Amino acid sequence: KIALEEELQNAQKGPDMTGIMKLEDDLNSLNKNISVLQDRLRGKNNLSELVREEWIKNKGLLRREENKFEASKAAITATEIELNSIKIDLSQKEKQVEKYNKSELENSEQLNILKVNYETIQENIQTILDDLKEYNGIDQKIEELKEKLINNEKDVAKITAVYNDLVVKVQSYQNVLEYKEKELSNLQDNE
Repeated sequence: KIALEEELQNAQKGPDMTGIMKLEDDLNSLNKNISVLQDRLRGKNNLSELVREEWIKNKGLLRREENKFEASKAAITATEIELNSIKIDLSQKEKQVEKYNKSELENSEQLNILKVNYETIQENIQTILDDLKEYNGIDQKIEELKEKLINNEKDVAKITAVYNDLVVKVQSYQNVLEYKEKELSNLQDNE
């Protein structure tokens, strides 16, 4: 500031154009710096949006995987309940077989139907268990997705901090630019 005041005083003493030309050069340099910082601001803002989109996408993937896992657990529970019900029913029928003529009742259609149903349910449970093999390690996958979300949130925070710093720098350069423009205007008025 003192240097600029001295330049201003020197410029007021006579029509020496050196001071004015230097101020104009300073103004041009500041304008270039502001332009570069504004470009960097735009780049940081775009990067911040990309990280946010990735965060939203990963959150959706995590929710989908959790829903699949819960649906599979519910299907197994329902099948196990049905299997237990059939086991109880079959057990009761087998007790009836012991009461009556075992050999005749074993040939009865009702017992055969129950046995077929029981075997079908067992096959269904095995199918569901086989299907669940592809979801092995889903807990680990969910944890990885959660960790990725946390990292994305940290990246967003870092980018936001850099963005805020750049905004402050641009404001500072604009303040200096306004001051220089005012000085240049005063010098030109004095001439």
